[in-house]
Amino acid sequence: MAFLHSISQKDIRASVLFLIMTFVILPLLPDRAIDSMGLINLYRIWYMVVLVAGISFFGYIAIRLLGSTHGIGLAGLFGGLVSSTAVAMSMAKKAYENGFLMKNLALGIALASSMMLIRAGVEMWAINPLLAKQFFIPICAGSFAGFIYIGYLYRTTKKENIPQNIEFTNPFDLKEALLMGLIFGIILALITLSERYVGDMGVYAVALVSGIADVDAIILSLSSLAKKGLDPTTAQYGVIIAIVSNSLTKSILVLYFGKTALFRLIGIYYVISIGTFAILAAYMISIN
Repeated sequence: MAFLHSISQKDIRASVLFLIMTFVILPLLPDRAIDSMGLINLYRIWYMVVLVAGISFFGYIAIRLLGSTHGIGLAGLFGGLVSSTAVAMSMAKKAYENGFLMKNLALGIALASSMMLIRAGVEMWAINPLLAKQFFIPICAGSFAGFIYIGYLYRTTKKENIPQNIEFTNPFDLKEALLMGLIFGIILALITLSERYVGDMGVYAVALVSGIADVDAIILSLSSLAKKGLDPTTAQYGVIIAIVSNSLTKSILVLYFGKTALFRLIGIYYVISIGTFAILAAYMISIN
């Protein structure tokens, strides 16, 4: 009942928008390039928007059901489905207020970041199952290694329950959806043009820069283009670069907004989890 009382008119409108986006707009869009250069496929772009917003919506609903004040663990775990970067920034700032609970904060950020690999796997599977298959073992290995470290953090944390009032907005906002679609379209075009005129290094550069801000757009774009002619090996290396780039960005944000001690704890997590993922993924690409 508390959840029902917490539903706002904006949430209801946003949820209706999701239904319209998915079941009305998406089927009407042409599944073909609409420009002479073959860069813009409205169906593909909008499908990515619906997919990412849907995953975020699941995390948003979980947060609304459970409440964002249930502590660091839950806020990190489900908040990571909405935005692991937002969780990292918010919890890093709390390091100054709760410096004696540094491992608790590291636990929350690590849990949020652990969702990134899982989310990436789901996105690849939804767009390009063959590409997702190549990353299944690295994602499982990286996640498992990360959860071992998360288990260590949990066992050694103080068991105080710090309320986490992290503000998450409903992901189904029309302006946000249109902006997301624009970003996806731009990245799809950049990857296509880079591969066409610059080669693999151009694709990797786009992956590196895109990963700084967000991994969803670049992973979905690479997954989609790998089905349309992009060299699968190039796409795989691009995914690795984007995930590593995003992890480094979050580490820097933790250092900037938080404390050095928190940065060290999170740095260890990324080295263990993302390092395992990246090394194993690169090795598997090299032997195929």
